[in-house]
Amino acid sequence: MSRCAGLWMTLMAAALFALACADDSARPATATSNTAGTGGAQAPTSDPHARALATSASHTCALRKAGLYCWGANDTGQLGDGSTASATSPVKAAIDTADVVEVAVNTGRSCVRRRSGKVACWGANANGQLGDGTRDDSLDPVEVALDDAAQLALSENTSCALRDDGSVWCWGGSPDGSSEEGSLEPKPVDGLEGALALHSGQMSSYCARGESWTRCWHLDAGAWTAPAELPDLAAASGIALASAQEVCGIVSGGEVVCSAVNGGSSARLSGSRGTIQLAGGLLTVCGGDIVGAWYCWNILSPMVLQAIGAPRSELTRGPFDQLVTAGFRYCGLGPSGDVQCVERNAPSPQWTPVADLPD
Repeated sequence: MSRCAGLWMTLMAAALFALACADDSARPATATSNTAGTGGAQAPTSDPHARALATSASHTCALRKAGLYCWGANDTGQLGDGSTASATSPVKAAIDTADVVEVAVNTGRSCVRRRSGKVACWGANANGQLGDGTRDDSLDPVEVALDDAAQLALSENTSCALRDDGSVWCWGGSPDGSSEEGSLEPKPVDGLEGALALHSGQMSSYCARGESWTRCWHLDAGAWTAPAELPDLAAASGIALASAQEVCGIVSGGEVVCSAVNGGSSARLSGSRGTIQLAGGLLTVCGGDIVGAWYCWNILSPMVLQAIGAPRSELTRGPFDQLVTAGFRYCGLGPSGDVQCVERNAPSPQWTPVADLPD
């Protein structure tokens, strides 16, 4: 069995286990309205004082009026407080957030985007994923060689940014000893000119949306693949990656269609009409409606894509203005700014309010 096939089977088993252990209950589908939404573990906002969330499988960050607060694992300094001590309660990152408009996180690192388009990252950097031209981990924020970023998207060992001119630039994925020095700093990905939005998934997989197209690519043997067209999601108003191989998008009527990147079949999710936001996780996609209710579907593999219409499960907490998920971690941002999180593979998963989180 190949390494990728083994990883794929492991992810499938993990997702099924998460569903079985979740404290969410299946229920018949209902519907409401539609508009675009962002998916994945990044949270762009045009208001530097707006609240926003971003999560990896092991740490979470919340942008607040009082600053950036993070909690969870901190082995490479990803919480941004200058230490490597993990924290079960939010700690304030040592970074000026007066002009921060986006926070993005993934395995072992965190990044912010400023209104000027400048990007700063900190934490793990063995694969050059901080974008500062080195492979050195950093407890302090380091600047990426970009000054016009419009959106960020992070995967495990790689990072990408949508620039103001509609081009997409990526970096990272260059292990120690590699001769691919160029991947230590941002490089353009061909075939994505005119992109309007950027999304990330697992295993260094990414998708971008243009006015009438959705294209996806991933890192393969140290090089980025040519972006593949997803015709069934060409007009999607928002997308999310449920895995490295499945992408879901909001189409006409607020329904969610999922399509296999490898050119396989597409399917509409049962009960998805009225979706206005999407969030993608570990072989899972979740959709939120206009009243802040969220529903999730397990996306297993291209071979069984036709079976993903049932069942859907309803998150037992909310309403949430925003949901972020990575691995088994789910966190929701409530209308009043409250944050609740759950680890869905825990023995008795419970949604828990995040205490001591300043406004």
